[in-house]
Amino acid sequence: MYILPTPTHTQIVQRLYKRSLLLARDWIIDYRRWRVEAITIRQRFEANRMVQDPKRKRALLDKAEDELQKFAHPNPYIYPTAPEGSKWERYGVQKPIFFKSTYKE
Repeated sequence: MYILPTPTHTQIVQRLYKRSLLLARDWIIDYRRWRVEAITIRQRFEANRMVQDPKRKRALLDKAEDELQKFAHPNPYIYPTAPEGSKWERYGVQKPIFFKSTYKE
């Protein structure tokens, strides 16, 4: 039996940061406006970078998770080739091709 390792605090923060950027991208279509928001998100993460207290870290992570849930987009952007995207498995499932047999008895 293989037990999955628990993610480290750094991995949790990195995933949270990526989800924050993707959520901002769902709401803001214009790249220039999104870039400004991305810089703001980065500043918020950097402001809490040197926090050492585990309880404070957990509280910050919980607060960030709550914000992600609060601002979740009702119709998030899905890349066309991603699962459930508009091109997902468009040509992936092929019908069987029947060949005429050239074998003569």
